Amino acid sequence: MKLTELARVGETLEFKVGRIATRTTLRDILGDKLFIVDQPEYRLRPLIIAQNERAKLSVFRNNGVFTMSAAVEETFIREGRQQCLLRLLGEIEREQRRYFYRLPAKLGIMVRPRARELNMAAMGYPAETINISERGVCFTCRERLPRGKRISVQMELDEMGFMVLAAEVLRCEPLIKKEGAYVIGAQFTELTGVETAYIRKFIMKRQMKRPEREDS
Repeated sequence: MKLTELARVGETLEFKVGRIATRTTLRDILGDKLFIVDQPEYRLRPLIIAQNERAKLSVFRNNGVFTMSAAVEETFIREGRQQCLLRLLGEIEREQRRYFYRLPAKLGIMVRPRARELNMAAMGYPAETINISERGVCFTCRERLPRGKRISVQMELDEMGFMVLAAEVLRCEPLIKKEGAYVIGAQFTELTGVETAYIRKFIMKRQMKRPEREDS
């Protein structure tokens, strides 16, 4: 499969180097092997990438996760944006999409636009979760958040405590039952192993606590 058959310019890709997983945007496809992405950020700072460093990129589709290995050819600045030129290594492979259980849960959360510097005093939008998984969260909010918008989700997971998680909006649809509100699905980005473990523990404890009446 060719990259042009799988992905579109402007699409978000998962970008992984070593144990660090974050997001980037596909900016250009130059033939069958070369392509350009925005230099990924991690914890609000540009991810330092060396020439010839290997990275794994993933595209998520309904029929699976498509992954590719690539090497960094060079980094540069174009139109004021830091970018990376990558060379595709080998073939694009499809992996079976892993299922993440979505726990129905109503939690009061605060959503803020993701800025260069995370400012906890910045204006936030109160929201309420519909469900949460290890991969992301679905919530209702009166603010319309467009697809691709980067946000910070502030929540408290029972005794696991207070967390602020980076996320990216995947969908935003009007809430039929409530005028002026939206259902928003967002995928977590930049999760650490500890944060993933906390979310998993929270989900497992809630499942054990209410095994028979999830929908009540």
